[in-house]
Amino acid sequence: MDLGIGKVEDSYSRACKNRMEAMLDDYINSLEMLASLDTLKNILYGVRVVIDFRNRHLTDFAEVNLEKDPKARFFSVSMTRKDIVRDVRRVMRTAGFDEMKLDEDTMTLWVFINKPTFDQRNEVALEASRLDRAIRQRVANVKRDTLERLRAAVDREYIEELDIKPTMESIEIICARTMVLIRLISIRRKKQIMGSFFVFDSKDDEELWEQENTDIFKKFFKIHDIDYDAEVELPVKIAKKKPKRTEKVKQLIYVSRPTDFTNGILKNILRSSKVNNVESKITGCLICRADFYFQFLEGPKEAIDELYEKILVDKRHFDIKRLRQKNANARVFEFMALKYEFNKSWMWSHDQVKNGTIHNLKSDEAMAIFEKLAKEEEARQAEAKKSKEEDDKRNQMLAKRRAETRKSAANASS
Repeated sequence: MDLGIGKVEDSYSRACKNRMEAMLDDYINSLEMLASLDTLKNILYGVRVVIDFRNRHLTDFAEVNLEKDPKARFFSVSMTRKDIVRDVRRVMRTAGFDEMKLDEDTMTLWVFINKPTFDQRNEVALEASRLDRAIRQRVANVKRDTLERLRAAVDREYIEELDIKPTMESIEIICARTMVLIRLISIRRKKQIMGSFFVFDSKDDEELWEQENTDIFKKFFKIHDIDYDAEVELPVKIAKKKPKRTEKVKQLIYVSRPTDFTNGILKNILRSSKVNNVESKITGCLICRADFYFQFLEGPKEAIDELYEKILVDKRHFDIKRLRQKNANARVFEFMALKYEFNKSWMWSHDQVKNGTIHNLKSDEAMAIFEKLAKEEEARQAEAKKSKEEDDKRNQMLAKRRAETRKSAANASS
């Protein structure tokens, strides 16, 4: 951005002027990005989530997509895993986006852009003020650096003492003009951000704006002319998912330590569970290793209570502790008599188990582990179903080609 003070003669003033103009360009770009829709692309950066019991970046599994139409009142987030939907929603709500719709068929979260509130506008304006203070400090640093280099030239007798006065006056003019432009640019951006809520910081700012406001400042900063009163129409239609069948069940989680642990004992547990649990309408998940049993059970209240009474007197384990007991309206492991996890890499270390890490889990922490496993299993089954459908389609095409080949061969031989 040109300072509008014409040419300067000496090299020190010229260098100072060039640096100031470059800083103003950077400042304008920073303010441009401050409230730009392009910043939404980075909304997920830096967010970490626990995936497969490991810390991962959310951007490894989700990507923000902006619409080509700048007036669009929505954007989308494409996800590769169902178990990160809750984390993505949390990030969006933290950023002020409360209205969302999930398309489960394509794993796309559509986020609506509503009219910003005063608090949201003010938060952006405060960030603009921070950038304003930062560039003022940079201007002061450039001025000091230029004057120090000028003084060093005098000390080395490159310039006569009497000759530096015009240069110093020129540097003062350059810096003063830069400060004025910073104030005007800051006012212009804050007026856009705050809209009808804008007020001048001081009477001096208001007078300066009335005196210096020209068409050049109106060209700064792109305005996203979004009609917040218009009805939002998504580019796709989201099919309403049938609600899950409600079923009153009792959920119970317990942890214990095996008295003895062999493959034979484990096979007997799994065999009897799959038979008895189907009859009792009990589903759940068993996580186990040679040093612990960690089990989630759900089903009719009477069946769960009866099973837990048997568990308490079972000699195959000891140090039994119930971590959770709660009634629910739906199952977590809806289609599984007993999901089984054994000696996986994500499990607790032997020292952690020995020190009581699992026994000291809170109710919600224990539940979160099994909910994650259930979502992973659901995703795995969905992927397996999709793979099977693709294989069936491929086999049908091969069978059709073979039939056509045999038919062509028969016609040729006849």
